[in-house]
Amino acid sequence: MSEVLTAILVMGGIAFLLALALIWSSRKFYVAENPLVDEIASLLPQANCGACGYPGCSGFAKVLVETQDPKMVCPVATKEKLKEIGRLAGIEVSEREPMVAALHCRGTRSNVKTASEYVGIRSCIAAHSLYSGDKMCMYSCIGYGDCMKVCMFGAIHVDDGIAVFNPEKCTGCGMCVKTCPRKVVSLVRKRLSKVVVTCSSRDPAPVVMNQCSVGCIACGRCVRVCPKQAITVEPGSNLAIIDDAKCVLCGKCVAECDVRNAIDGKGPVEKAVAFLREKRAKEKEEKRAAALAAAAKPKTDGEPS
Repeated sequence: MSEVLTAILVMGGIAFLLALALIWSSRKFYVAENPLVDEIASLLPQANCGACGYPGCSGFAKVLVETQDPKMVCPVATKEKLKEIGRLAGIEVSEREPMVAALHCRGTRSNVKTASEYVGIRSCIAAHSLYSGDKMCMYSCIGYGDCMKVCMFGAIHVDDGIAVFNPEKCTGCGMCVKTCPRKVVSLVRKRLSKVVVTCSSRDPAPVVMNQCSVGCIACGRCVRVCPKQAITVEPGSNLAIIDDAKCVLCGKCVAECDVRNAIDGKGPVEKAVAFLREKRAKEKEEKRAAALAAAAKPKTDGEPS
């Protein structure tokens, strides 16, 4: 019994000495935290999405206070919050134009052919690294939801084999862009309207037409009708690319791409597209009617037959 009591006393004494050592060291090496860090962190969204490149909102706030770098911007904070953060930090924080994610693919199950049945981890990265996935097009959205898993704002869901983005919930953090192994997601300006090439294939037109019913075949019609030279088809790329900074949302490229429908217009631009297509259809009908009328017109003497 005395041995047990001795052991208890010894262990208790060691624990007491260690506690004293911890208390002394915590006071000796205590580093006072700048209260400004907590104040700035409280203005951040607290999503801890990692889009800024730092481990959480507190980590971002700490580096901002220490470096006073005006280029440090939280990608998901509002303009009002950024201004308040700049005021507290005593710097002019750079404003960031609101952005949203856009998918450059319409490779749904009904649009793109199936190559085989994929059996494995339901991960886009795994499928891309070890296997092509189950779609014939090697440039299509794999559709296993890696982007959906990293989205901290519930702005993405998978429907019919492709990712679908909700622009109202999307904060433009860019985590989905970094995660997508096929690089079929990009950030575009957040506007009431948007025009996006919904294809990423670099294959030649015959290959695209065999694989997908809505893939871009680089015909160049959109390039010719664009009034701002915002669309290009680089030699060998086999794909139309829209410069979002130049695009004025006139809708002419969307209206022109009416066979493949590889360019998508959302918002008010849809009305412009409908008007342009109706106008073009009317002009075609008028030309057809004029041609028929000319053919049916009786020929007079001297007119060539």
